[in-house]
Amino acid sequence: MMFMPSKSWSRHIHKTVSPKNKTTNGSKFNYHQKPFNHPNPQPASFTPPPGSPIPKADIINHFKTRPMASNSETGHARNVANFQTLINHCTSLGAIFQPFNDALKLTALEPQLVACKAANSAVKDPLIAYNDQVSLRTNQYAGLDKLTTRLLNMFFTTKALKQEKDFAKTIADKIRGKKNKPPKEEGQDSYSTSQQSFVMLADNFETLVGILAAEPTYTPAETDLQVTALQTMLANMNTLNNDADLAYRLLKGVRTTRNTALYAEGTGLVDTALDVKKYLKGAFGTKSPNYKAISGLKFVRIADDPNK
Repeated sequence: MMFMPSKSWSRHIHKTVSPKNKTTNGSKFNYHQKPFNHPNPQPASFTPPPGSPIPKADIINHFKTRPMASNSETGHARNVANFQTLINHCTSLGAIFQPFNDALKLTALEPQLVACKAANSAVKDPLIAYNDQVSLRTNQYAGLDKLTTRLLNMFFTTKALKQEKDFAKTIADKIRGKKNKPPKEEGQDSYSTSQQSFVMLADNFETLVGILAAEPTYTPAETDLQVTALQTMLANMNTLNNDADLAYRLLKGVRTTRNTALYAEGTGLVDTALDVKKYLKGAFGTKSPNYKAISGLKFVRIADDPNK
């Protein structure tokens, strides 16, 4: 039985899919094309208008509810796990595993594995601590724009000179706008740029608080707008900036140790593992089960920490 669309449905198709409406590759609209399965479907009670785009909020929420692990951090762990598998295989070969290179013998591989596991595990706690500090600082700075606007408007009601009010607005614009973002210097990593941005925000906020404190007619009744409260907030901002920077330095130190253990040229886990695979390939041949059992193990050299 042939499907006969209703008049209202036909009018909708005629309106939304005219001969001018084509797909991106130039082909005409395919009426029999299967519907797109949205990765984050709406509840059954929600029916979006036909042809409407996926709401931006849905897309954001789709990714918010699916936290992704850092590719680099999981990649380091994968290298260590594959090294463990490789050593287990070499151990299982028994007496026929006899490389002449001392660095490839089990007596060297096993201690290297222990050291690499320790170096990789040592990153976890500093990484958690750093992320915690970043979250605390982000929360502290989250409402700074709105607070600055309130302070500026309150200051405009005082008897301060016009020059002082203009200067206060200039500082407020730096806090609220993109003028506060420092230029990235050659060789400077993204962490340094971000840290400078927070430091400059605190510095400009300190200037604004100083302007308010110097004006005798600035006496708001609102507790959070009073100078003493602002000075306390400023002290917290500076403390959090320092704590975040210290946490990052500690994290970078253990990452450097981990990267040396895994990726040092000639002596790191990756180069050692690749040499073991070459030995097995040379000793037994590419068709041998002794080589094919580990031929698929991947050892990837990963760039230094992701905060650069």
